[in-house]
Formats: sequence, structure tokens, C-alpha cells
Amino acid sequence: MRQGDKFLFCTHRKAAVIAGIVFCLFSTVFAYSGGSGEPNNPYQIATVSDWQQLMNTPDDWNQCFLLTNDIDLQGVALTPIGNYNQYNVGILFNGVFDGGSHIIRNININMSGGYNISLFGSVSGQIHDLGVEDVNINGFYSVGGLVGYNRGTITSCYATGIVTAMSHKIGGLVGWNSQGTISDCYATCAVTGNICPDVGGLVGENRGGTIAGSYATGAVTGGESVGGLVGLNNYAYKDAIISGCYTTGIVIGNGYVGGLVGGNGGQTHSTNYRGIISDCYTTGIVIGGNRAGGLVGGNSYNSNGYSNIVSNCYSMGSVSGFACIGGLVGEHSGIISNCYSMGTVSGSEEVGGLVAFNNNGNISYCYSMGSVSGNSQIGGLVGSNFLGSVVSSFWDVNTSGQATSAGGEGKTTEEMQTLSTFTSAGWDFSYTDGNPAEWFGQIDEYPILTWQISPADIYTDGRNNFRDFAVFAQYWLREDCRVYNDYCDWADLNFDGSVDYDDLIELMSYWLESGIYE
Repeated sequence: MRQGDKFLFCTHRKAAVIAGIVFCLFSTVFAYSGGSGEPNNPYQIATVSDWQQLMNTPDDWNQCFLLTNDIDLQGVALTPIGNYNQYNVGILFNGVFDGGSHIIRNININMSGGYNISLFGSVSGQIHDLGVEDVNINGFYSVGGLVGYNRGTITSCYATGIVTAMSHKIGGLVGWNSQGTISDCYATCAVTGNICPDVGGLVGENRGGTIAGSYATGAVTGGESVGGLVGLNNYAYKDAIISGCYTTGIVIGNGYVGGLVGGNGGQTHSTNYRGIISDCYTTGIVIGGNRAGGLVGGNSYNSNGYSNIVSNCYSMGSVSGFACIGGLVGEHSGIISNCYSMGTVSGSEEVGGLVAFNNNGNISYCYSMGSVSGNSQIGGLVGSNFLGSVVSSFWDVNTSGQATSAGGEGKTTEEMQTLSTFTSAGWDFSYTDGNPAEWFGQIDEYPILTWQISPADIYTDGRNNFRDFAVFAQYWLREDCRVYNDYCDWADLNFDGSVDYDDLIELMSYWLESGIYE
């Protein structure tokens, strides 16, 4: 095209002019809505045409991008950005996509025989601050609401809509997180895997990856290894870590079904890696055939004896199924510590308020209080126990309706709401030993985990009210708040050394609310 013509497609790219004719030196003939693709000047994605340009230009998948507007992709023929396939052939998105807190809507992709299917098919770079809404993603293997296959970093992103697939690794946000990192993300997608394994509300399989500060609320349906957050938390290659996460949706599956995670552990060839779940909770309903738990369906150990760990977690939703049904964990062969469950548990065989089948596992400093019912091998805390240990753990004989258990010690409701029951058994309620306490004793209530306490609960009674304000007022305008005086008995809510208007604003933001995070 001649230099003086109306449309000059080389725009900001380098070009050569020979005999009055402009020749583009790059394969791309136009360049987004601005930018150069560099970190300090990312390509700007502002229109549907820009998105199509990115989608059809694999040579740019290692560049930097910034979404500058919301985009509606209704009616647009879409293919995944990042086309890495099951044969490890193709190109991953290895760049940086900054969503700019914008939204991409109406994403419809139907590739029923496809691998790594989503808006971003396969990622080894970074995606952050991006929302995708009203997705309808259908694929075969490794299918997600935002990313199909991830070994990069995804931060502050979310997905809403529907995700379905016919094979493995299906998630509301990411299908397969392989040694990648996902933080501060959520999904509300309905996720359906029919009879497929590895189905999760946020991630289908977390293989040696890290998921932190994230949640899922959608309904999840699948075959085996089905979880409200993650289907299979697999420790191959390195530790698979889930921390500070929660779920609220209904979870339905055939085996290894959990409110948070279906199966914690899966690859037996690892030598020293674990599946680690900490500081998480669930409130949704779990329905499973075999090996179902309010938090985890199955918590195992690898062939070298490295136990998977569940710590500082709780579950609140009801759990039902046929065999091996537990309020917190179904089948357990690892380590459970400082956990509790409160949901109703029902099944036929091997039913426990906390754990259904303790198969050579360790349980310590835990309790349960939900109603438990079944036909055989029923326990208030543990349904059946094979060479496992249960230490300093209790169940409520009144609320559970069970006087016996394959481990633990039964207590009345009054005893379960008495602090000395737990302190005499070595539970950690202390703030004075140099380490944070694991547990907090509510007044006339069951113990809760300290991470549940609101920062504005200065009086530490599980509530935010005038008692907290009375302590706060004693230290008003004090400027000597330090570690040695517990930051003025915790009145210095932002730990900046003084009690002032910033602390008052935070106190008022929790005013008259329950002092428990839920």
C-alpha cells in the first residue's frame, strides 16, 4: 500500500519504503490500540478487533498487554490464546496480561474434543486483575473458565458462567494448575464433568501448584476426585499447597468427594512432597457415593511415607453418601491437626463426625459436634480406625447422637463449651508462649480457630460491641503501642504504634457484627 494512501496498516511498527510503497517488516499488519508490547508500554486491548488480533498472533504471546476497556465477545468466533496441546506441542502464552480491573464478557467456546480449552488455553506467563463473565466453555481435557492449563501466575482474577468437559481436569477458573500459582481469585461457575475425574469449583487438578486466598461458590458435579475448590490436590514435582481458601457451593460426585478438595494426594512416585491444606473452610453441601468429606474426600500419603496434611481448617455443611462418609474427611491416611466439623453426617457404612475411616492416619487437637447417623461402623468422631492414632480430640455426645467412636473422647455439650476441657488436653489457647495461639475459646460456645477472629474483636469474646470500644477508649491517642504491650491490648488495630482515627474507622467497620470471619 502506498505511503500516501488513506489506510496505512504498518502504523507504529517499523517499515521500509521502496519506490513509494510501504513494506511492513513484521508479520502483523496492525497493532492493537496502542503500545509497543514492552513492560513499560504494553499493547492496549480496547476493542473486539484488538482481541482478535491477539488471538490470531502467536508471535505476540510473549509480550505485555493491558486491557483498557470492558469487552463483549458475544457472537465472536473464539480460539484459545496459547495452543499447547496434549503432545506438548504448541505455544503457551508467556507474556503478561493486565486486565486493568476490566471485564471480558460472553465467552463462548465449544471444542468438545479439545485439550487446554479456555479464553487462555495454556499459560506460562502472568494474568492479573481480570474478570471474565458469562463464560460458556466446553472442551475435552484440561478445561477452565479463564485458563485451561496454567504453569504461570494468576492473581486477582475471577470467572462466572458454565464450564463443562468430557474427560479430566475441569475447573471454574483453571482446568489444570501444574506448578503454577493462583492467588486472590474466585469462581462462581457451575462446573460439570459428568462422570469425569478431577473436577473442581476453582481448579480441576492442582499438581504441585499453590492456591492462596481464593474461593469458589458454584455447584460442582463429577465422577471421582470432585471438590468445591479443587478436584485433586496432587503433590507430584513439589508440594501442592492450598491455604486461606473457602467454598460454599454444593458438590456431587461418586468417589473422593470433598467440600474443598476431592483427593489430597495422588502421585505415589514422589519422594518427599505433600499435599498441604491449611486455614480453609467450607459451608456447602457434599453428596458422594464413597469417600466423601465436608472438607476433603480422601487425605492420603505417598509410597515413601510422606503424609498429606490438613491443618487449621473447619467444615460446616452436611455430608451424605453410602460408605466412608466424614464430617471433615472421608478416608484419612495422613495428618489432621487443629480442625473441627459441625455439619450433619449420614451414610450407611463407616460414618464419622470428623473422619469416616482413619487408615493409619494421625488426628490431633480436633473436635466434631454434628449429628451422625448410619448402619454400621458409626462414630461420633471416627467411624472406623485401622492402626491410626487419635490424640486430644473430642466429640459432642449430645448433638452427635453417638455415644461411641473408634477414637477420641466423648463429652457433653456443656463440657464441649468449657475451656478447661481443651486446655487440660494440651490445646493451644496461649498468646504468651511466644507463638500465635491455634485456638480461641468463645464464651459459652465451642472453640474456634484464631484466624477466624475479627481484628476488631479487641475484647476477644467473638463479638464486636461496646466491650471492644471500652478497651479501645482506654488507649485513645496513645503513641507507645508496641509488641511488649500487645499493641495497647490490640487497640492499635493497624499496628502502626498509635491508637487514632484510622483504628477507630476499622473498629466501626465491624461494629455489632459477629467477631468471626465466615
